[in-house]
Amino acid sequence: MLLTYSYTKRFTFLCHFYLGVSIGLAPLGAWVALRQEFAWEPVFWTIGLAFNLSGFDILYALQDESFDRKEGLQSIPARFGRNASLWISRISHLLSLLFLAWAGIASGLSGIFWLFWVGTGLLLICEQWIAMKHKDGIFPPAFYGIHSWISLVSFLGILAEKIPEILTAIRNVPL
Repeated sequence: MLLTYSYTKRFTFLCHFYLGVSIGLAPLGAWVALRQEFAWEPVFWTIGLAFNLSGFDILYALQDESFDRKEGLQSIPARFGRNASLWISRISHLLSLLFLAWAGIASGLSGIFWLFWVGTGLLLICEQWIAMKHKDGIFPPAFYGIHSWISLVSFLGILAEKIPEILTAIRNVPL
């Protein structure tokens, strides 16, 4: 799916969501591959990740808005303009946080995870703030750095919550 992302810009302004789903399928794919079963928890992680990536890609596409229009390429910024794109990205990021919360609840995660979840939300707010302030669509390196931390912070929240379970499993492995 990921290989065909660039072609979707020729056909639909929903290309950002196609990219989000393409990459977002990783948690569900890993779950099914490792556990050989379907469950709802990884679906919520998948949707949360997909909305996170889609929201970021919409912001990233602001840089290409005029080029996309000139070349007839489809994107949310080219179709709806800067202000609507910012709002669509914000809604995507809000949905991401909601689905990550739902995933945390479905996975039985507690205190430590929620601290990291708040951190993820703060990083998303920073990302949106930077995008809003740079009206030319040219973002400073910090914008990309912030985005790279979002997935890491989310992962660390899950890992921190699961460390006792992982250590117990390791201790029970016969040598």
